[in-house]
Amino acid sequence: MSKQQRESFVFYRSFFEAIEEVEAEYQLPIYRAIAMYALDKKEPQLTGFAKVLWRLIKPQIDANWLRYKNGCSGGAPMGNTNAKKNNQKTTEKQPNVNDNVNDNVNDNVNDNKESTNVPKKNFSLSIEKRKENFLEEIRLNASDYPPEMLNQFFAYWTEKKQNGKKMRFEMEKTWETKKRLARWRREY
Repeated sequence: MSKQQRESFVFYRSFFEAIEEVEAEYQLPIYRAIAMYALDKKEPQLTGFAKVLWRLIKPQIDANWLRYKNGCSGGAPMGNTNAKKNNQKTTEKQPNVNDNVNDNVNDNVNDNKESTNVPKKNFSLSIEKRKENFLEEIRLNASDYPPEMLNQFFAYWTEKKQNGKKMRFEMEKTWETKKRLARWRREY
């Protein structure tokens, strides 16, 4: 097995439900595209409606590839602030790879207890890079929420401050994207 091949992948109910809504002629190409990309990272050559649906599904598969690659290399990516923190203070519990996906996200939640630490934000990155990182973090939850809701969430929380140096989500005292998304869905 080569380094860029996998033996398995996660297929989400949201993929199935979306594909079931399209005409039969598009279903097989989309299923094949998902399998080929998720297992071998082969980019599909789709057209029309199949290509549109693929663009909505691909970010979740990319997020799963990132988790897979992090797991193969022993966990959090190099430079991840969570990895550095665990090296300073030795604990019995090892970090969960799925908790350390984004370099700029530090959940600080341990054993389902609420944390009193506020994540440190990396303002040395450009605002566009921070916006990209935030989008990637949202894409990790793409299978759990409708795309329209995620787009509205992203648009709202990335609104820039008047001076253009910070976005709305960066000005919050506390921030956990999963919890914010769950609340947004209740109010959506």
